[in-house]
Amino acid sequence: MRLVHLADLHLGFRQFQRVTPTGVNQREADVALAFTRAVDKVIALKPDAVLIAGDVFHSVRPTNTAIVHAVRQVQRLVQALPAAPIIVIAGNHDAPRSSDTVCILTLFSQFGVTVVHRGVERVRVPELGLSVLCVPDVPRAEKVALEPDPEAKWNVLLLHGEIAGVMPSHGAPDPDRATGRYEAGDFARGWDYVALGHYHVYTKVGDRAFDAAIRDAVDRTPGGVEDKVVRLVVQDLPRHVEREIDYKAIREFSRRALHFQLDTRRPEAMRTGEAVSGAPGRRASLAETLRDRLLARSLDAGINREQLVALGLEYLRQADELAVPTAMGGEEDA
Repeated sequence: MRLVHLADLHLGFRQFQRVTPTGVNQREADVALAFTRAVDKVIALKPDAVLIAGDVFHSVRPTNTAIVHAVRQVQRLVQALPAAPIIVIAGNHDAPRSSDTVCILTLFSQFGVTVVHRGVERVRVPELGLSVLCVPDVPRAEKVALEPDPEAKWNVLLLHGEIAGVMPSHGAPDPDRATGRYEAGDFARGWDYVALGHYHVYTKVGDRAFDAAIRDAVDRTPGGVEDKVVRLVVQDLPRHVEREIDYKAIREFSRRALHFQLDTRRPEAMRTGEAVSGAPGRRASLAETLRDRLLARSLDAGINREQLVALGLEYLRQADELAVPTAMGGEEDA
């Protein structure tokens, strides 16, 4: 399952006095261009689903320029990704404060986009086995129970709201608005992915999902890991995710156990059509064989697999260079 998660686009946002040659506020133009480039990337990724976690616009009543730009980009997504559901929820900048004001996001519904803006709604995509609990930012909304769908293969929480203790006090929303507030623990278990909106920079809200999964596996060990030999295999763990594992926790497990090994396995490379390098039946080179063996080898906790592979290939290169004079019939030094 490949998801793309966008949030807080704030189309129509204006700041400073400079304008473009066409008369558009420069910051508004910058924001619009960023969204266009994001759409380019989304189309190139070809995800199974696209999630937008609120604040598509900076204002409940955006400018015509912002509306036209948003509609064009959403149309591009729909046309380029006809099989991928696009789900959008309202953020605190999108959701009207009065019931007689229409939510601007409903414009996207005519293109087949699922828009959730009036309250909590669970959106199911049976062909993907996907269930998305959509929690928009609704004025005067009461806190809701965040429970996954037990019948779904993939459970995703799509939420725009405030997480207690994360947003600085000077950035708190208008108290009259009564924005939904949640604790990080409210969605700590049972979700395959949590797509949050409302935060404009990378912000740690809670423990990373893979760290929590590792701890859960350790906690489920009958009798605990104390004085035991433990090997925990983690399948389909991408390299960039492995680098972010909480190795402090791994060292703690190693201290408690007689021996603790975290055995991480890479996802298998996807082979697509004729794009696969190498001719059919071609024997793998020594470098390729070494790389594949090192990628599959069990490693002790704390060993950086990427660095190990690079070091192994460098040693092989150096050995090849030493062997070249002999292989070419040259003279060896006495």
